[in-house]
Amino acid sequence: MKKFIALLLCGILTATALTGCGSSSAGGENGEVIVYNWGEYIDPDTITMFEKETGIKVVYDEFETNEIMYPKVEAGSSAYDVVCPSDYMVQKMIENDLIQELDYDKIPNAKENIGAEYYEQAAAYDPGNKYCVPYCWGTVGIIYNKTLVDTPPTKWADLWDEKYADNILMMDSIKDSFMVALKKNGFSSNSLDESELQIATDDLIAQKPLVQAYVVDQVRDKMIGGEAAIGVMFSGDAIYVIGENPDLDYVIPEEGTNVWIDGWVIPKNAEHKENAEKFIDFMCRPDVALKNFEYITYGTPNTAARELIEDEDLKNSPIAFPDLTQYNNLETFLYLGEDGEELYNKYWKEVMSFRQNKPLNCQDSSGAFLLPIFSGILLTSTGLASSVISPGKCRIIHRCEIREIRSGRSAVSVSTASLVFQTTCAAGIRAATGTTASAGVIGIPTGIVVSAGTAIAVSYTATAVATGISTTK
Repeated sequence: MKKFIALLLCGILTATALTGCGSSSAGGENGEVIVYNWGEYIDPDTITMFEKETGIKVVYDEFETNEIMYPKVEAGSSAYDVVCPSDYMVQKMIENDLIQELDYDKIPNAKENIGAEYYEQAAAYDPGNKYCVPYCWGTVGIIYNKTLVDTPPTKWADLWDEKYADNILMMDSIKDSFMVALKKNGFSSNSLDESELQIATDDLIAQKPLVQAYVVDQVRDKMIGGEAAIGVMFSGDAIYVIGENPDLDYVIPEEGTNVWIDGWVIPKNAEHKENAEKFIDFMCRPDVALKNFEYITYGTPNTAARELIEDEDLKNSPIAFPDLTQYNNLETFLYLGEDGEELYNKYWKEVMSFRQNKPLNCQDSSGAFLLPIFSGILLTSTGLASSVISPGKCRIIHRCEIREIRSGRSAVSVSTASLVFQTTCAAGIRAATGTTASAGVIGIPTGIVVSAGTAIAVSYTATAVATGISTTK
């Protein structure tokens, strides 16, 4: 689950061939093994050690995401011998018959050195541990700058706090971002309930005006440089950034989180199975696993390697090796099927496509200006537009005045039309003109006339973060 941009260890994958580290020969004296792993997710010295000890040439290729890796393995054109997918992707590969069962007699270090608790966790996506050997593991949590927050965050909900506007970093990841929003609402991170996913989607949309950026690798440099106050981060990255900036700290939110495992598998079309087994066994050796842990800083499931860690603070780090019994609602991502993937992609597209236009001047009943929260209703015919609000999932909105409509760079002034909203979404929202919209729907006031078929954006604002807002086109 390494999320850094892939940095080739010592070679480049060209359009026509794979080039291994070191010598350009086709293979070592005992052949070769073709490995496909996350970027910067192994100590290069361990590859050199393996080649010297076994005479097997390592041809090494890297990927940035599970979703990039999967189609290449599925296509079979590269014929990888060893791959390192994440939990839910292992399950998908098992279900689609892309990987083969392991012979643990050929990888004795995997039997002897990987902790039983990690095999138990992996059984959620690999029943019986037949296909995958855990390589690294960790959690997803909140990284924060102690000098930029009033109080240490404890909940995912803290990522919706307006005082951190433009200082929040979210993951540019469908699964991880939805995990945050689902857990915030007490739902499973593997939910397929559309009502729950809609609530999570609404929350992510409501959060967008507060988010500085959606990032993957960039979160490290931004947090180290003090460019953001709070963000979502993997535990291994947290160990690294805290080492670079002592003002940073990491917490597992009380609503629960994702506990992930990446592991070694052998594809069905592997041409060097015996060498693949030797490679996996070598990586499970305590001294080798220790070198990899020290290099990538992600938790190792190799209990024998952990005993070799000399730095007691690191050995007992609650970030690298948290006591999971202290936390509730911890889950591992599961493969939710093609329909599930399409569902999450649909809702993520809704989040990412939501546009924030220039807010208009809105006042509450006392005359005080309100903070802009959401904008971007799209009109497609005369006077018709709506923004769906899940009943019971928004706060009180007092009065908002629409003073202009915008089409591209042009702005057209209109007669001021006030919207006075009732205190609960579930009871419906009434416009000042006397028109009552259906429950949970904001109706645009009469008097705003646009030619049929013309698409324009109407900008407006609201009082506070209203969890549960999405745009309907």
